[in-house]
Amino acid sequence: QLQVVTFISSTVVVAAGQKDGNDYTVIRSIDGGATWAAATTPANDGVNLNAIAFNGATVIAVADKDGANFTILRSTDSGANWSDPTSLPGGGENLNAVAFVNPTTLVAVGDNGTILTSTDAGANWAAEVSPTAQNLNAVVVSGTIVVAIGQRNGAEFTVVRSSDSGDNWSAA
Repeated sequence: QLQVVTFISSTVVVAAGQKDGNDYTVIRSIDGGATWAAATTPANDGVNLNAIAFNGATVIAVADKDGANFTILRSTDSGANWSDPTSLPGGGENLNAVAFVNPTTLVAVGDNGTILTSTDAGANWAAEVSPTAQNLNAVVVSGTIVVAIGQRNGAEFTVVRSSDSGDNWSAA
């Protein structure tokens, strides 16, 4: 089932999700959604792709964890061909959302307060210190301010914030 879709340009559309419970899938249209073809992706083990972000021809998809490892895919050709990042931090949680802060900086958020950042357009990722252990489900950016929201923590909703492009985080 397809979970997410985004226009990369006025004619290029990328959609992603999970195919038949066995593998993730990415499909792409170059004619505004009239026709679709499977994109080239690395081998995978049935994770679900949850979110897509793009900046120019660079497209990042984040997913449920693959065993004990984070799952992130990266394309530098508007979603036609995908690869794994060069490096990811150890461990892994489901990643639920991703956003570009600028053309080279990204923030991905996920379960158990996971916050990952990349400063090279998604080629390498690092774990950031999170002020919460609650699941983070969405992330938005305005300038250098990044806000992520998530699961309820008692009577309060979880909101975390960074004012420096995702380097340092605090509860809001």
